Amino acid sequence: MAIVEKFIASVEVGDSASKLASASIRVGATDARAYVAAANQAARDATDVGILLLAALDVTEVQATEHYKKWSMQCDFVNNAFVYFPETDHVFNSNRLKVTYSTTNGGIPAKESIYIPMRYSGLTYNGVNVVMNDGAEMEAFLDALIANGLSSYGSAILDVLSVTVNDS
Repeated sequence: MAIVEKFIASVEVGDSASKLASASIRVGATDARAYVAAANQAARDATDVGILLLAALDVTEVQATEHYKKWSMQCDFVNNAFVYFPETDHVFNSNRLKVTYSTTNGGIPAKESIYIPMRYSGLTYNGVNVVMNDGAEMEAFLDALIANGLSSYGSAILDVLSVTVNDS
């Protein structure tokens, strides 16, 4: 198995009907890293990726206006040996875990949830709630989530409130 890096540079624009669309172009790893490492937008514009995205905008009605919503750089690490589970294994994305955590939104307490597909069949649960100290894998995940995860507001994840079975 090898992991292959795939970088996609994009610019998203908005039209008169309030619809968004984007142009996405695969770029090389060295160029992508230079774009991300640039200190500010002027420096990003001067990179090879910046020049490409500006040129893409120049062939649209957007050109030098403020009608673009965002620039983005996506990096995927693709497993080139990927295979689906066999149908006979009965492993489905719809067998999910719902992880609910506490956070803040502008200093105001908030709750959010994330969903994890293909729930591990060896987890212990009482029909709804998963036992959060059920083995090293669950404990390591919860510790890593609190230590490294951010809420959709960009604030720290303070505590995991529950882990539930959430089949859809």
